[in-house]
Amino acid sequence: MTTEAKTQSIKCQNQLLQVRFGWHGDRYKHCVEARYSRDSDWQVIAESIEGSDREIWPSSPPFQQVESHIGGTGRSCLLAVGLAGGSHWSASIEEIVDEPEAGIARIRFDVACRIKAGGGSLGSTYRSDRMERSVTDPAIVQLSDQIQVRLEAAEESRSSVLDGIFSVSPLSIPDGGPATARWQYDFVVEGV
Repeated sequence: MTTEAKTQSIKCQNQLLQVRFGWHGDRYKHCVEARYSRDSDWQVIAESIEGSDREIWPSSPPFQQVESHIGGTGRSCLLAVGLAGGSHWSASIEEIVDEPEAGIARIRFDVACRIKAGGGSLGSTYRSDRMERSVTDPAIVQLSDQIQVRLEAAEESRSSVLDGIFSVSPLSIPDGGPATARWQYDFVVEGV
């Protein structure tokens, strides 16, 4: 495992959304940043809540390695792996270009955990003083009068928001092991 103070990031092509990973203690921590134009400053939207080296089931995946990778489509993504308590976490973090003409920026987290034995909670947890629950369910940040950032949990995942803490977790977590649980979510920036 690496202990270097190394950073990795992924940025959307339209330069409105990025995720930055930086070394923190014994693992990588990450933050999601957005801006309303290419010329404006980045604003932190959310920061991952990390556990300690003593936790078997940390609040967020304990990524000890994060590397940049160029996929078959020529687009870059980040691949992350880590372990705690005998369970192994992995993730891919990539830009999804599904509506480039609409000015939408989307970064998808696809996370999995290979569970050695059940008994804990799984998910990705963030802190933000800017997120709030909307009527339509995703977490929303209004960056300006024209730009909105939201968190969308995928079909087999669920999200929750309470007092500036929000999390995404798998709909079902296996009771015993070995088993694999998976959850996906997107951070999305678009005009309103």
